[in-house]
Amino acid sequence: PLSDLLTAARRVRDHADALADLFAGIVLTENRTTEDLKRLRPLAKSVVEAELSMALDRRLRDYSS
Repeated sequence: PLSDLLTAARRVRDHADALADLFAGIVLTENRTTEDLKRLRPLAKSVVEAELSMALDRRLRDYSS
């Protein structure tokens, strides 16, 4: 149902915010700038997409067993 999807979307946003904090914390140090974070963005996106894909594959294997 739509309400379940919206609830899941809110949880995803919370997790996405935590991921953004994690990656920003790596880059935004004394000697770095927001430009460095912009350059990290495509790499961070690739990492998150790969990890999500692998997590979904694990769930599919778990449910198929």
